[in-house]
Amino acid sequence: QQSEAPTTTLEQPSTEANMEAARQKAAEDLQRIAAEEEALQNQVEQENLAKTATAEEDLRATQLQAMQQQAATAAEQGAVEAARLSEEAATQGGASEGVVAA
Repeated sequence: QQSEAPTTTLEQPSTEANMEAARQKAAEDLQRIAAEEEALQNQVEQENLAKTATAEEDLRATQLQAMQQQAATAAEQGAVEAARLSEEAATQGGASEGVVAA
């Protein structure tokens, strides 16, 4: 039985060394996990910024397209109105020319 006592005493430092090694590995794992988490958060933030920029560009493009459509519609309406006025002026001018010719 006395031969077991020294064995137990010898195992104790080994167990403490194993526990210390396990603590150190756990600490390293926590640091690695924290670094990976930070990297993932940065990646997500960058992706969100890119999505926001893309959404803003899409919105600007849509707004520009709407403004161009409004301008085209206004130009078309202006052209129609100009043609109507021109036709009206020609009709009135033709009527007065007709009167002069008669």
